[in-house]
Amino acid sequence: MKAKVAIWIRHNNCHVYGDGRQKLLELVDKYKSLSRAAREMGIAYRAAWGKIKTSESALGRKLLTTQVGGRKGGGSELTDYAREISLKYKLFRDQVKQFAEERFVEIFLSS
Repeated sequence: MKAKVAIWIRHNNCHVYGDGRQKLLELVDKYKSLSRAAREMGIAYRAAWGKIKTSESALGRKLLTTQVGGRKGGGSELTDYAREISLKYKLFRDQVKQFAEERFVEIFLSS
């Protein structure tokens, strides 16, 4: 047996951040493109953009800076705030999961 923990951050009953947003931002950072990140995740660009906008609205801060296409093409970059929340989320998620796994073993697997 193993415990599985799902973590997400909500504000005013709105989903603000979780593993999906984390993955989306990581892919935007990797490809410098929200469109490519969405494609890699198997979601529509419009859905990805909506998730980013929902989070930005709830957080009151921008997560991406964007440049409209042209001769050199467009692109997206993470803001400093997006990098900060990404690091904090990973730290929080990893510590909660470790705690949950340890407690699960203590409670369910110890005699």
